[in-house]
Amino acid sequence: MPTPAEQGRNRQAARQERAPAQPNLAEPVVVFDGSRAVTVSHNEEKDRTEIHITARTPAGDVLLHSLAVMPNNDLHTIIPFEKRPRKQGAGRTAQSGPQATQKELLAEQENEHPPITIEGRSVRGASYDKEKQTYRLVLAHHPNPNDLKEAVYYDLIAQGDKARECYAVRVTTKGIAVHVTGDEVSHMGRKKDGGEERQKIIRIDTLEKLPPGQLDSSEIRREKVPLPDRK
Repeated sequence: MPTPAEQGRNRQAARQERAPAQPNLAEPVVVFDGSRAVTVSHNEEKDRTEIHITARTPAGDVLLHSLAVMPNNDLHTIIPFEKRPRKQGAGRTAQSGPQATQKELLAEQENEHPPITIEGRSVRGASYDKEKQTYRLVLAHHPNPNDLKEAVYYDLIAQGDKARECYAVRVTTKGIAVHVTGDEVSHMGRKKDGGEERQKIIRIDTLEKLPPGQLDSSEIRREKVPLPDRK
C-alpha cells in the first residue's frame, strides 16, 4: 500500500498529466490596444507564465496588475510594485519615486487622446486595405515655415467607414498638402536599437486636401478645426 507521501506524489503527477501544456514563450508576447498593453512571458527561474497589464500614459507606462500561471494552471496574483527588503549593505539601495495613484492615472487617461488639427504633406501615397478596412498615411508636418526640410512625422490611421472616406480623398502620391483633424493616440514604443521613442499617431476624424498653391500651416491646434474655418 502506498505511503501518504507516495500518494501525494501520485496525485501531483496525475494533475500535471491532465493539465494542458504551457505555451513556449521564448520571447515576450505584447498585445497593445492603443491605451493598454498586455505582456505575456515565461519566467524560467520561477517556472511560471507571467501576465503583466500596463497603461500607457503621457507620464510613462504604469503597471496595473500582474498574474502568474503555474505549471498546474493555478492562477496567482503578483502584487504590483512588489518590493523585496534588502539586507543592509547588500548592493545599492533601490530608490523609487512616488507611484501614480489611481485618481492621477484616471485623470491622465481622460486626456491621453486629445483633439488635434494639423497640416502637412504626404511622405508617400496612402495605403488602404479594402479587406481589413484600414487606412494609413504618413504625414510630414513642418513646424518651421522657413525650413521645409525640418519635419515631424505622424502616422494617420482610420478604420471602417472612416477608412473608406479617407481613401476617397485620393492622397496617392508624395507631397500632397492635407488638412487633418482627429484625436492624437500617440504612445511610447520600442526602436529597432532597443531604446524607446514616442510614436506620433493620429486617429483621423476628417482628411481634406488643401487648395492648390496653399501652403500647409506650421501650427498645431488642440481642437478640431475644419478646413473652411481655418484662419
